[in-house]
Amino acid sequence: MSEAKTEVPRNILGSKEAFAAVSVLKERTLYVDALDATVRIRALSYEARSAIEASNVGDDGKILPAKLMTAGARYVAAAVVDDNGALIFDDDIEAVGRMPTDAVEQIYAAVQDLSGMTRKALEDIEGN
Repeated sequence: MSEAKTEVPRNILGSKEAFAAVSVLKERTLYVDALDATVRIRALSYEARSAIEASNVGDDGKILPAKLMTAGARYVAAAVVDDNGALIFDDDIEAVGRMPTDAVEQIYAAVQDLSGMTRKALEDIEGN
């Protein structure tokens, strides 16, 4: 007996408005052990992620080690939001830098996961 094939309904995104309607960034609440508190994080947009990655490279195309050292803090600052969805840290990388390392690392790992930044994707970026 053959199984009936079920067609999966698909949205056809034929306009900028249609893309905008389905392009809501995912959010989640994360318990951070080192802070003994929860934080709200939002997935990074492609634009935000690209801006952080581009800031790691100088005008001459070479990696800037000082910027690379703060990359995790910049990802965290771009993802931690309040209950209304507004960025808490905005561009205040120094405030993130004063947080406990294990807290920043836990939040950064969750941002990577939520934003689809897999280990392979990060290795591909680092390799280019």
